[in-house]
Amino acid sequence: MGAFLAFLYPEELRNEASQTYEKGRQAASRLLALKPQGAAQSKEAFAVSFARTDGSGGAVVGDPKTGSWLLAIGTWIHRQSFECQTEQCLLTQYLEIGSLKLAGALEGFFTILIGDGRTGEVTLITDITGSCHCFAREFSCGIALSSSSLVLGRLGMVELDPLGCQEFLSVGTIFEERTLFKNVHKLPGATIFTFSAGRVQREQHYWDIKHLTPEAFEGRYSTDSLWEALTRSARFLGGRYPTPICDLTGGYDSRALVAAFLGAGVPVTCTVSGQPQNPDVIVSKGLARVAGLDHIHLPRTPQVSLEAIMRAFQMTDGECNLFEYAGILQTQERLIGKFDLSVNGSFGGLARGLWWELLFPYLGASGKLDGNLLVKRRYAFGAYDRTIFPHEIQVDIVDHLSGVIDRLTEGLAHFPNTFQMDFVNLSMRIHRWQGRIASSTNRLRPCLSPFGLRSVLEVVLQTKTQFRVRSLLIRHMLHRYDPTFARYPLALGHPAEPLTWNNMHRFFPLVVHFGKKGIHKLSQMANLNVFGSQFICNPDSRLNTLLKEDAVRDLLNPSSMRTLQILEKAPLKRFLSASQDSDFLWNEQLMRIFSIEYTLRSLEAEQNADS
Repeated sequence: MGAFLAFLYPEELRNEASQTYEKGRQAASRLLALKPQGAAQSKEAFAVSFARTDGSGGAVVGDPKTGSWLLAIGTWIHRQSFECQTEQCLLTQYLEIGSLKLAGALEGFFTILIGDGRTGEVTLITDITGSCHCFAREFSCGIALSSSSLVLGRLGMVELDPLGCQEFLSVGTIFEERTLFKNVHKLPGATIFTFSAGRVQREQHYWDIKHLTPEAFEGRYSTDSLWEALTRSARFLGGRYPTPICDLTGGYDSRALVAAFLGAGVPVTCTVSGQPQNPDVIVSKGLARVAGLDHIHLPRTPQVSLEAIMRAFQMTDGECNLFEYAGILQTQERLIGKFDLSVNGSFGGLARGLWWELLFPYLGASGKLDGNLLVKRRYAFGAYDRTIFPHEIQVDIVDHLSGVIDRLTEGLAHFPNTFQMDFVNLSMRIHRWQGRIASSTNRLRPCLSPFGLRSVLEVVLQTKTQFRVRSLLIRHMLHRYDPTFARYPLALGHPAEPLTWNNMHRFFPLVVHFGKKGIHKLSQMANLNVFGSQFICNPDSRLNTLLKEDAVRDLLNPSSMRTLQILEKAPLKRFLSASQDSDFLWNEQLMRIFSIEYTLRSLEAEQNADS
């Protein structure tokens, strides 16, 4: 399904809980244009599910004998049974084996909510990385759960979280349990929550990366195990979704997934977005032609309309840069009704040692991970202006995010630094950034990143460092199981196969590429402009067009902006005035300010309609 809302309460507070629940149900319909599809009600719970834009999902199934019910959002795979592909089967399994064994048998991108008619308890299960976003908000009369932080924000006083908003405005992502709203919290992954009388009674973690054994798997074993896990998931998905469409770019990750679908004998259509001259597009078309695959090229629209911004808001709860997601959405919407599953290569970077270059020359060594370096080089590397925040709530984003990483890696110093880096990537970048995009796309149609499946991750995370560095694991897998895909050039011009004496000449484009990067870095250090690049950001064309519309100019009027809850008026006014200049540095931050302001205005309009 696309989304859900539930309210859990003590039986004696049913009437008060019912009013709050009804307010949330109406907000989901009016704010997010969600259509109720199924509902459940028990002694201490109300729940409603909403279908996706493509009409799929939304079922709430029940067991007449016990009075139990279940709803599930996202895309899941039962690791032990290809036959268990429905919500009804999940409910039957839960009643037979319980929540812990059920959670252990599942993998994928999901949140599952179960009302147990035998005990009166409600159980919620999150996927192992928490990528399928689920949120909670407590009230005096119970607790609200939803896949939408925005709907929960609407249920009471709309109060922004200063720290969550600073994270979003500074680096574009919100971390840990924070959201845009002070009283709305993101629930963690790999957790089984048990509720009774409107409160959490138990939390049980059913998977923990710390229980894995890094450096356990040798190259050949990892290659075969990874291929087996990917092709097995492709067979399952092909059986459940007859018309999948898979991203195919000029990189490794999507290529490996398409190869796995072909290896499993599952027909798949490939797609790529971008301008015709883009290397990703050129490689994607060529590789699809060589493999005899159906291929769809979707050129991206450079401009976004206010209507597209509104639709992006309805998908993202305002937790994304609406300009960026509007572009993604405009591309995705062109495929609605033609395909029943969208497959992408997210998580694939872990198999290739994502950001391990920051660990050289101590790759694989134990010791405390340098969170400060990681933040500066990969999270807070863009331009942002923190003076727009009042001094009393202002944080140094580098110090703050370094603290987030320190908390995540506490007690992990004895593990290899590569393993710690993987854990941080799963917990921060994938959990919150990729998860936000995937959760948004799930409101449109089913989607999945097979590299994020438990059976795949456990192979990747336990493979020896020396076999994952330089994308060796993926190169060897493609070379062994799909030599055609391995030989075909990547976007940079070199093949996706291991380097040997016989093919060394084909890797020359990499020498040129890294040579240019090195010269460019040296020129920056020397304050030169060797390649004619612009170090000053020009105003974003996506903003320029919309800023001419009266509605948008009114939205960014510093005298009446609702974001003054967390921003300082005078610095904000200077910031917005400077945005008209050709040398303005903070376009990304401006688009994020617009996104929060649009969210607050939409909430205000919904509140006014309700009064």
